[in-house]
Amino acid sequence: MVVQHPSGWFATNATIECMEHVEIDSVLCGECGQSINESPNVAVEDRQPCPLGESTDRLLEVFLTETFKIYSDLGLKYRRAGVKRPLSEQKHGDSFSTKLGRWMRRSRVIDRVNNRYFESVLDPQTGETMRHCDEPLSEHQRHGSAKTTGSRTAPQATSEAAKNIPGKAIEPG
Repeated sequence: MVVQHPSGWFATNATIECMEHVEIDSVLCGECGQSINESPNVAVEDRQPCPLGESTDRLLEVFLTETFKIYSDLGLKYRRAGVKRPLSEQKHGDSFSTKLGRWMRRSRVIDRVNNRYFESVLDPQTGETMRHCDEPLSEHQRHGSAKTTGSRTAPQATSEAAKNIPGKAIEPG
């Protein structure tokens, strides 16, 4: 969801995970409800009759538990008319780490007015700080849009066969 505000933009994202767990709590006689000390996986022909009603019918008490986890983040951009880049950008909330395969808690602030870059990434499972960076924005390098890009040159042909293909050869130089 994106909302425009006179002083900037606000954006939120949400991801919901649902996990369910099924557990058989008890085995009961299907006629009288008496608790029976028997595995729920016993085949019908192998069941012992109920001591009270002689029935081999069974009733299983099953508990189903569902857990919902909601992951969200909030992004903010503060803009001023006539200024191309936002004066301040913030992103706070949950972020999925593809490297670790689980959710992290991230907080990032880019403050161009005060020349500040702050980012903190915390692993909520372990409590470990995975990344902490608090530095002048002008010194922030090699991350995100601050990554340097090499000069783009034409690739050189690597084999004699590739060099001899008509229309495909790239002259060294």
